[in-house]
Amino acid sequence: MLRGYCNDKKLDLLSIEEDDRSAAGAQGHVFRPGLQQVIKIAKEQGAKILVPSADRLARHPDVLPGILDNNLHVISVADGRRLGKKALERLIDRARRERDLISQRVREGAARAKARGVKLGNTTNLGVAQRNGAVSNAARADRKVQELADFIERTPGWEKMTLKEKVDLLNRSGLHNLISEKRNERRPWTTSSIRKPLKKVEAELELRKDLEEEEIVVAPSWAWDTSQDGQIDASNRDDYPSSQSDEHTPADIAYQDHPGFGKF
Repeated sequence: MLRGYCNDKKLDLLSIEEDDRSAAGAQGHVFRPGLQQVIKIAKEQGAKILVPSADRLARHPDVLPGILDNNLHVISVADGRRLGKKALERLIDRARRERDLISQRVREGAARAKARGVKLGNTTNLGVAQRNGAVSNAARADRKVQELADFIERTPGWEKMTLKEKVDLLNRSGLHNLISEKRNERRPWTTSSIRKPLKKVEAELELRKDLEEEEIVVAPSWAWDTSQDGQIDASNRDDYPSSQSDEHTPADIAYQDHPGFGKF
């Protein structure tokens, strides 16, 4: 929707940011790094904030001071226009009331179902679903670690960078954080989201280093024979009679010491 609007209006799209958390609550906007990044870009570059609709910006009026006090302009694709102060206040307040009504209906519906004896939640295959989800998440995290490790190995001076410099470099390279494999959804790293993966990457790089330094032992090509005294004698394969390993040797000769071989 945002890309289509920008293409239609011949606007330059600087960035698309989104948050995996609710836009409701008086402090909801404080814990939304995507929204904070949008406000930062708009302030620094004098850009307008483009949203699909006002309720995607926020569902609580406490977000408005950070926008109105900085004279930032908000454009709603759904409304097809720039939203002034009064329109923003009205639409966000409406979104807050709608959200409260939905929450109330959900609570009332759950209470009625519980009163009828309905067991809420996944009652069929919860254990299987949880295990499958855990396996999927572990596999995705491992691929993420491998991807980061490969990038760091190719990046000189990585150890001397600050955490913020590392995050900026990863985001500039396009090596974003994989959120959903199903939707191929990636989002920029933040200093908080990169900390845990980097610890796993350090362990992965240590393992790779140990494997590179580990001495590789190659078994010698020995042909084994039995000497007359019954002891095993190891000699060079080049000195071993070729007839002993010739695949065309007649069976009665090849297995002359094992007369019962192959007979059942």
